[in-house]
Order: sequence, then C-alpha cells, then structure tokens
Amino acid sequence: MELSSAYRYVADMTPGEFNGMRYDGVMRDIVGNHVALVDVGRAGRDVVVSDADPFSERKVMKLKKGAKARIKSVLEPLMAQDAELSPDELLQVIGSLNNEVQTAEDDGEELPPEDAEEVGTDEDETVEDEDIESESEEVATDEDETNESEQPQEQPAQAQDRAMMKIAMDKAIAKAAEVFGEMKKGDWTTETATFMTVEPTGEVSSYGDYNNNGVSGVNVNFPQRQSYHYQVFTRWGEREVARAGEAKIDYVARVNEASINALNRFQNKTYLFGVKGLQNYGVLNDPSLPASTAAAKTWANSTGEEVYESIRKLFQTLLKQTSGKIDMNTPLLLVCSPTASVDLTKTNQYNVNVIDQLKKNFPNLRVETIPEYSATSGETVQLIVEELDGQRTLDCAFTEKMRAHNMVLEASSIKQKKSQGTWGAIIYRPFCIASMTVS
Repeated sequence: MELSSAYRYVADMTPGEFNGMRYDGVMRDIVGNHVALVDVGRAGRDVVVSDADPFSERKVMKLKKGAKARIKSVLEPLMAQDAELSPDELLQVIGSLNNEVQTAEDDGEELPPEDAEEVGTDEDETVEDEDIESESEEVATDEDETNESEQPQEQPAQAQDRAMMKIAMDKAIAKAAEVFGEMKKGDWTTETATFMTVEPTGEVSSYGDYNNNGVSGVNVNFPQRQSYHYQVFTRWGEREVARAGEAKIDYVARVNEASINALNRFQNKTYLFGVKGLQNYGVLNDPSLPASTAAAKTWANSTGEEVYESIRKLFQTLLKQTSGKIDMNTPLLLVCSPTASVDLTKTNQYNVNVIDQLKKNFPNLRVETIPEYSATSGETVQLIVEELDGQRTLDCAFTEKMRAHNMVLEASSIKQKKSQGTWGAIIYRPFCIASMTVS
C-alpha cells in the first residue's frame, strides 16, 4: 500500500517565478487533514508501506465437489424476492456457504483436486514445488475431462437452440401483452376496481348574443372489474440438484423457468378470455363488445379478392360503430390467428396479395397474430381502433407480476410459492372493436 495525504490550503493565484520557473499560483496556509492507505498514492512508491508479510503461509480455500450448484439453489430464489431476507433465510445462506467451503487447515491436509474447486490462491512457492504441483494438476485435468465426457451435458449448439426456443416460448405465452400492451392496476390486495372511460360529446349552434344553445361535454362511465390472484409452487430436492449438477444442468433455474411460464401462460389467457365466474373479461369475450359478423365465405375457400373484401366490410362496420370518427388513415390493428394470416398472402388477378392491398389502402394498419384467435368454434378476426380522441381502446391489466413468496425449508428440499394477479382486458371503448368470424 502507498500513502496519500490530504490537506486544506488557500489558493493565491498571483503569477510569479521561482528558481527560474514560472507559476500561476501558490498554495498557502497548508493544513493537514488526514493520511490514507491507497493502492496508488500521490507520492508514488517512495512512500510505500511495506507491512505485508509475503513469507507467511496463506490459507487455501476450496469448494466441495458440486458446491456451486448447491449454493446457487439456495441463493437464486432469494434474489427474486422483493422483500428483505428474514433472519432464517440469512442463516440459511451463511450456513450453505460455511458448509461448502473447506480449507487445508480444516482437514489438516490439502484437498485433492478431484474433490474440490479452488476459490483462493496459494502463496508463491519454489520452482520445484511449482513443477510438482503442475504435474498433479495436469493429471487431475485429464481425469476431469474424462469424467465430464462420460456425463450427459448440454452441448453449445443444444444450449443455443434451447435459448432460442425459450425466447420464442416467452413471446408466445405473452402474445396478448405484446400485441395490446399491459399495465399495472392496484396491487395484490385490490379485489375490485372501477375504470373510468371518457367519451367527448358536443353540438354547435348558430351564434346569437342572447342564444344559449350549443353545448359540449363528456360521457363518463365506470366499468367495474374483479381481480383474480393465482399461484404455483416450485420444489427442488438436494439430491435432484446434485444429480443435475453432475450433468451440468442448472436444475433450479429450469424449475423456476417452468413456474414463470405456467404463470405467464395463464395470464395470457385471461387477457383474451378473462376468468369465468368473475367480472373479469378478455378481448374476445367482453360482454360489452358489439356483436360479431360473419364473412360471406370462409377465408380458406375464398380468393385473395374475397378475403380483402371481407376486411374492407369489417372496416365499414367499424366506421359505422364509431359514427364516422375514423378514416382509412387512422391507426388500426388487425388481429387474427397464424392460420388465418396465411390467407392474407392470397393474391388477386393482378398478383397482388391481400397484405399489400391493405398496406396500400390503410397505411397505418398493423397486422398481428395470436394463436388463441383460432378455436374449435371457428376463426375470429378483429379490427381495432387503437386510440380515439386521446383515449386508448383497451389495456391488458395485472395487479402483480411474479410475486416470489418466502421459501419453505424442509428436511432435504425447498419449496417456494409464486403468484400473479390479473384484471383481464379492460375495454374502455367497445365500439372501437369490430369482430368477424371467417370460418
């Protein structure tokens, strides 16, 4: 370590000359403040503090075999919690670390390389010792490589494929939130809520000094919704984690991923269908939605011109529902299933497909696909005005996302509850949604 001194001074910025060298100012009335030990001091190595003893034996700390996986299984769930750790959870973390670390002093001898993972460094040794140790490390490395080759583990290509599949799955199970957007309303203690919808109104009248006609205002509604809170448990045992660790598999992470997927998959369904038995509805079954129409022909049996014509008629329906407040340049959202979207690639007699026609005539149209729009009852297509007069048409809403509850420690296993809450879809302006059955 080096010394670094701190001090106060009064700056005298009167230029001058000292020993033939020009200066711009002088520090006067210097008063010392403190002296600190730092890695790099102002005075450099001339004021180094040589208080370290490089000749004393350092303790070598090593982890037991499989310790990383076991420690991770304890720490990872705790990191996901919003609340502070309880005293029992802190003791659990400390105990897991103490139990997994060994030193040469503990056992009276060095731990063999095959039974431990080094987490510290030895002191400087002689050349002879280094050579002996390097040879033993080479042997141990060869053995480790042999053992690992015999064990099943994820190859890089497999890990990459798994990561890509996970991304695709995450997008699929949260498709409604991606398409419509979502927001937090209340918290997990909120059971019922009202959502204000505002619709501007107004009529003008001929001007007259004494004329009181002509009025404007807003229609305000407060639709009520009930929240639904749901849960899932994750469990993992010490032996399971240890076995998975031998195969280089992060078992706890896999279990937690499965719980998150289960929660988000259900959340996605509530955004589309709500929760039966509650005032909790989805985009596809809200009772305030205008009645759905039916296409003249199923899209599967229609030409490209006929598919386009059905969407054009859907826009006419939307135009009528909004009393002419929209036009073909209004931002619109067309939602259908991946199956129905294939029919949008059909072409007309001029070899122009449906999507190209839609983009040409409706320049602000956005086309999205959601698998749940395909059901046994048929294919549903919705045309939605995303925003009108500054008011969004709908929001997917939740009370909580991924609430991680306290872990429960059992004899040789751990379990943890995770929960979420949903309002379903809050539709502020049902008349801005037009639905059609196309099969």
